[in-house]
Amino acid sequence: MNIRHMDILKEARPNAKESTLKQYIAHLNKLKKSLPQEYEKDGWGFLTDIDKIKNAVKDNVYTSQRNTFNSVVILLMALNHDKRYDETIKTYTDMRDALNQQYVKEKSEGKMSEKQETNFTTPEEVMKMLSEMDKIIKTEKIKSKTDISNSDRELLTTFTLFHLLLKCPTRNDMAGMILTTPNEFKKIHDDIRHNTNYLIKRKDGFQIELNEYKTDKTYGRVLIPIPKEVVKVLRMFIKTTNKRTGDVLFTSSINKPLSRNGISQLLLKTSKKYMGKAVSTTMMRKCVASDKFSEKNKEQEELAKICCHSVEVQNQVYVKK
Repeated sequence: MNIRHMDILKEARPNAKESTLKQYIAHLNKLKKSLPQEYEKDGWGFLTDIDKIKNAVKDNVYTSQRNTFNSVVILLMALNHDKRYDETIKTYTDMRDALNQQYVKEKSEGKMSEKQETNFTTPEEVMKMLSEMDKIIKTEKIKSKTDISNSDRELLTTFTLFHLLLKCPTRNDMAGMILTTPNEFKKIHDDIRHNTNYLIKRKDGFQIELNEYKTDKTYGRVLIPIPKEVVKVLRMFIKTTNKRTGDVLFTSSINKPLSRNGISQLLLKTSKKYMGKAVSTTMMRKCVASDKFSEKNKEQEELAKICCHSVEVQNQVYVKK
């Protein structure tokens, strides 16, 4: 699917961010690859064979199926100028919504899928992995090298990313993040600044400014101070990888800017190697939040039961600052 198709999708979702449109395209391309003969023969017309599409995605986790059905809905809406896809769109929409209800129900109950349970980790496990990586960095004397290898760069990158995610569990918003200073930051034009994420290097540490992220339309610009224990890691990473103001902070082993998917793949590859688990940024968010709040939430539920009201009522009426 090329840029022309992205323009088509934009007709159905004119306010969607480019990153969202790219996700739709990724799901559609994956579907197209699973049914290449049908696509070559009939363009996107094969999407009207709903049973064939359901069979093509049946082995995917249900959230992936939901996202595929949603991407199909968006594409068909964009192609539906003559209303010929009305019924097909309704069917896919119903299928998507049913899976989404399942997702909402599981989240409200705090349940994890079987796959999530297999890969669920704790901050202690992540720290153990980071200790192993730190030993390699010291043994190989990577910090003192004047010219690091591709494998060195990859090790330092994942080491730094996991440290960041333990204290600042964002999504893959480090992709394309630019290293800058307060003075240089002031010179950046608003049109560029508002669509880019930055790591701002200050005399007393670092600060992240997020402008481009999943929920930016709701929360706008977000400033995240970096904890002292991560500042040390970032300074080491920047010095060893020879980063300069204006550089993309995180790059691949061959020094190319890491995409959001690239960050995911790197984290998964590394965590599988050291922990035998597939730990993504999403799993890191679950790991950190669960460690901080799972017991607190359990206690609140028990108290709400004693008080004969819901947790929502407890928060709205009885919990005061």
